Order: sequence, then structure tokens, then C-alpha cells
Amino acid sequence: MKMTPLPKILAVGIGVAIVGLSLNSANATSQTWAGLSTGDELWSDTVNWNPANSPSGNDIIFDSTSPSNTTAGTVTNIVDASMSVNSLTYNNVGTATETTQINSGVTLTLATGLNENTTGAGASNVTITGAGALSVSGNINIGTTLSGGAATQILNMAGLSSFTANLTNFSIGTNTRQAGTVTLAQSNNITATTITVGNTTNTGGPASSMLMGTTNTINANTLNVGDGRQSGTLSFQSGLTGATATIRNAAGSGAATLTMGSVGAGGSSGGNSTLDTSGGTVDALFGTVTLGSNSTNGSGSGTGNIIFGAGTLTATTINAGNGSNAVQSGTGTGTVTMNANAGTLTATTVNLGQQTSNNATATSNAVGTWTQNGGTAVITTLTMGNRNITTATGGNVTSTYNLAGGTLKATTIAAGSSGSGAGTVTRNFNWTGGTIQNISGSSSTISGVPITVTGAGGQAFNVDSAQTITVSSAISGTGGFTKNGAGALSLTGNNSYGGTTNISTGSVVLGNGSAIPSTSAVTLSGGTLTVVTTSGISEGTSGAAGMGALTLSSSSTIDFASGNANVDLLHFADSSSIGWTGTLSIYNWNAANDSLYFGTIDSALTSTQLADITFYSDSGSTALGTAAFAGNNNGQVVVSAVPEPSVGVMLLGGAGLLGMFKSRRRSV
Repeated sequence: MKMTPLPKILAVGIGVAIVGLSLNSANATSQTWAGLSTGDELWSDTVNWNPANSPSGNDIIFDSTSPSNTTAGTVTNIVDASMSVNSLTYNNVGTATETTQINSGVTLTLATGLNENTTGAGASNVTITGAGALSVSGNINIGTTLSGGAATQILNMAGLSSFTANLTNFSIGTNTRQAGTVTLAQSNNITATTITVGNTTNTGGPASSMLMGTTNTINANTLNVGDGRQSGTLSFQSGLTGATATIRNAAGSGAATLTMGSVGAGGSSGGNSTLDTSGGTVDALFGTVTLGSNSTNGSGSGTGNIIFGAGTLTATTINAGNGSNAVQSGTGTGTVTMNANAGTLTATTVNLGQQTSNNATATSNAVGTWTQNGGTAVITTLTMGNRNITTATGGNVTSTYNLAGGTLKATTIAAGSSGSGAGTVTRNFNWTGGTIQNISGSSSTISGVPITVTGAGGQAFNVDSAQTITVSSAISGTGGFTKNGAGALSLTGNNSYGGTTNISTGSVVLGNGSAIPSTSAVTLSGGTLTVVTTSGISEGTSGAAGMGALTLSSSSTIDFASGNANVDLLHFADSSSIGWTGTLSIYNWNAANDSLYFGTIDSALTSTQLADITFYSDSGSTALGTAAFAGNNNGQVVVSAVPEPSVGVMLLGGAGLLGMFKSRRRSV
């Protein structure tokens, strides 16, 4: 089919348009703010630019030659009409605040990026303010591209209606010794492949920070905070109330990667870097979170911190305190702090202090610390102190979990490998408050991690219905705990804690003869003290108590376990001075195998207390009788037999017949 040729005028018009577009794109020019117009300071006034053209489509520069830099704190340039420029750069503008005001209803669009830098050691201070909107594509570089001495580039976005960024990189303080501080005060929607806050190549650079505004959406595949030799902070502004942040990957739906306090190759010092959400509410989804890694081939040390407040933070893996990349010296330190107002922090795997470098010259250390003052931590597997190395030099690993408040839900809390060589591994689980609970639907184990209990003993083991928490770790310290929840708490460690063991609901299973130490008083307030069926248990001896005094605050049970053919002995301290409330049922009593003692004389329980005890041959259906001392004056309690039911019936029947006989004689 033959094409009809375009009319000549139309063809020429299209050609001109194409040439015009090409020239526009290719001839984007640099314009420097001159501020020559008296009084108006408007971007739309071409006389304010050098060369004197419209800024649309061009690279806009403010620098030390701009006359507006001579007066600190004054509004020096005003975006008075919506426009799109190629880029906006502030170079060497000095400490006197360079302010760009975007008027209400106006949007300033930056097609390729926003930059702020200095040469030399001078700092700069830029404010972008007004009631308008700022939209940026490409890259944002604050303190990144120009070399020089230690300097801080400050960018303060104060009260814009919105800040939207669709970027490849958002870089703050990533070159030589320059730092960047970005403060956001408005609604922010930031998408970037990578966000980096603080990453210099030289030692001694100042700290960088990004302070979030009131409503924040941050989407980035990778967030690096203090990654290199510089400190970095990503946090809510101090004093903001009701601030929120949503953090996802660049697609806005999946998990981002967070790396904090990672020292680069050859580093001799590292940054102390922080993600602080305590000033607002966060909804964050991360894949791998790495907090504090030391140098790959130097002596550097890095620290990464998470301070978590309200909201939710979810991660697949959290590595807190790593020496895994180190082949020389240095320390990787990682900390997680959950504030009293914390929300829910969920992680599939947490490695708290790990060193996995197996290089023959490695002497690096790893320190991981988790402090929980509130909120809920849901951790499927918590590994403490993993030193998986076999070299002679090695390094030291320290792993600490401080549970002071809130709830820790875990399926497995366990010690990692201790490795070999000269290094040491130190593990501490310090329990001063809060609750340990299993994850719903899963039994839990705590092993290889010493637990120190201090405080008033208000700590609680909570378990879900039909689930169990098994603690083989040794429990020591001056405190105690309360067993709550319908499931079982199985104690199989050699324990020496001094506080009260309070069994409120569910059961505490004695897995050995030192599960409850002699230094711990026992309170039964509705729960059950159970003897394990797999081996004989002797909590004490016939001559010495293995547990403290028994308080009965409501009807409760001691269960010697159905089908238990082992010889078991429970010996409480003298409890005669304690007023009991309710009854004490002794289940599955087998006089041939089971022994029960109170004190060491036959006055260690009162007659009222003895009358409150009932023995059963099963789980509460068949009563054997109440309690009495055996008569050996050693505190042994046995069954005080009751008359057989048949004897009672015969006596009642005889009395009835005698009454009938007497009645008939009177009537004759």
C-alpha cells in the first residue's frame, strides 16, 4: 500500500520540534544565582540569574559568589512558580544560612538531583522552606563529592507541604572527611536504591545524620548507616510528637537490608552508628540487619545500635556484634535497646555476638548486647556467643541479653559454638524483670546460657496451653520467678537462685534434684509442682530440706506423676509459721516409692495444715486420706487412713436397726 506523504508544512514542523527537543536536552546550561533584582529575589525573574535566562531545564548553582550569602538567616531566593530544573547545587555557600523558599501551591522539580558540598574545611548551611513541594529524581548528595578538610553540610527542610524523592542514591556524608546533616520536617516519601548516612574513607570525619520528619515513607533496597569510618544516625527529630515512619525495600513492599557500624577494608577506626525510632512510631521490614562489624584487614572497630520505640520492626536475621570479616584486630559491637514504650520487634534469627573468621592471624573481638526494657521481642532462634573458629589466636566473644521489662518470646535460646584457641566466650542472660514466653504453638528450650535472676522476683515464665518451656541452663542470683500459663515449665538445670518459686497456673516440672534450690521458698497459688517421670528425683534428703518453706495461697497440687515407678523424695523447709489458704492435693501417691517431708521435726506443719492436705492414688478421683506425721520426729508426712466406706455403711446400718427396734418396743 502506498503511503500518502505528509504535507510539507507538517513535516517541517515535526522536524523543527525534534531538533528543538534535542537542542533543549543537549544545551542544558549552568546558571548561578546573582540576585541582581532589587527586592523581589524571585526565581521567575531572569535578571536574578547569570546568565540571565529562565532557570527551567538548567543546572542551578548557589555558591560563595551569590550576594545573598552575606546576610545570615534571611530569605534570599524564592521559587514563586512551579518549574522543573535539571539539578540544584549549593557549593561553598558558607555558614550563613542560604534559604530557598518554595511558595504555597508551587512545586519545584529537580530532574537529576540535589547537591551540597564545600571545598576545604568550611561548612555550609542550607534551608529549603516554605509551604510548597519539592520533588527530586536522580541522586541527592550532601557532603559527598568535593574533597577537603573536616566539614559539615547542613540541609534543613523546614515545613514543606511534601518532599518526594525517587533516587538511585541518597548519600549523606560519604566522601573524605565531610559530613552531612539532613533534617526533614514535613511529609516525606523517599524511594532510593541505596541510602547511605556517614561513610568516609578517612579517619576522623565528623558524624552524619538524617532526621526524619512527621510522616515518612522510606523505601530503599539498602540502608548503610555509619558504614566506613564515620558515625551515622537515622532517627526521628527530637521533640517531634506523633511522628511515623514506614521502611520497606525500593519496591515499597518487601524487606530492606540494614548495615550499621561496618568498618571498611584497612580501617583503623569506626563509627558509632544508630537507628533511633524511640521518638515516634515505625513500621519497618528488614531482611538482614548487621550491627557493628570490624575491619577486614585492619584494626578498626565498628558499633551499630538500634534504639526501638513504638510500632513494629521485623527482620529475617539480626547479627549484633560481628568479627566475622576480621583477619586482624578490632571489635565489632552491636546493640539493640527496646525502650519501655517499645512495640513488637520480630526476628527469625538473632546472632548476638559472633566471630566466624578462621584466619590464622585473626585477633578480633565481637560484642553483642540486647537490652529489653519493654515491648515484645519475638525471636525464633536466639544464638548467644558463637565463636566458630579454631585458630590459635582467635578473638573474644561476649554476648549479653538484659531482660528488664516487656516480653521475650522465643522458640530456642542457646549457646553457639565456643570454638578453640586462645579466645574466650562469655554469655550472660540477666533477668531483672519482664516475662519469658514461648511462641504460640511451639515448645521452647533455653540451654547453655547462664541465667542470673535479680530483683523482687516479679519475673514470669509464661507458656501457652499444652506447650512447654524447658530450661536446662543454670539459674542463679538473688531473685525468683512466677510460673504463669497453662503449659509446663520444665527445670532440668542445676539451679542456685535465692528468690521465691511461685507456681500460679500450669505446672513446674522438677527435672532433677536441684531444679528448685534449698535457698528458694516455694509458693503454690493455684498451680502444680510435678515430678518428672523419667528418673528418680530427690529434692533434699530425709534429713535435710532441698527446698525452702511452702506457702499455700490457694488450692494447689503436688503431682508425683502417673505411671512413675521411680523413687522420689520432696523435702520442704519448716512451714509451720505460714498461714495456708485453700487445700493441697497430693496426686499419684505411691507410698512404696514416694516420700514427702516438711522440716526435720514433727511440728514443721500445724494440725490445720495437715488437715488441708489430701493424698490421692490418681489425679484427684480416689482419696487415700489426709496427712499426718509418720511419728519418726523427722518431718515425714504420710497418709492418715480414713475408715473404709463399707465399715461406715455397716455402722450406719446398725445404728438404724437399733433405732427401729427401740421405736417398736415403745409402741408395744
